Amino acid sequence: MTDTPSGIVAGQIAELLAWARRLTEAGTNADPAEKAAYHRAKADLLTRLTNASAEGDEA
Repeated sequence: MTDTPSGIVAGQIAELLAWARRLTEAGTNADPAEKAAYHRAKADLLTRLTNASAEGDEA
């Protein structure tokens, strides 16, 4: 994926993936509040990607 919809940069995706990795590494010791925050951030990013894609907004 070389093109990303405007307003969403590759760094945001990389940060979300790094966050997922940290939570995975923490396993059952992961803070439930941090897991919830991660899921909200993931949902927000996926929503923005979906909306931008539906609008044909590509950088």
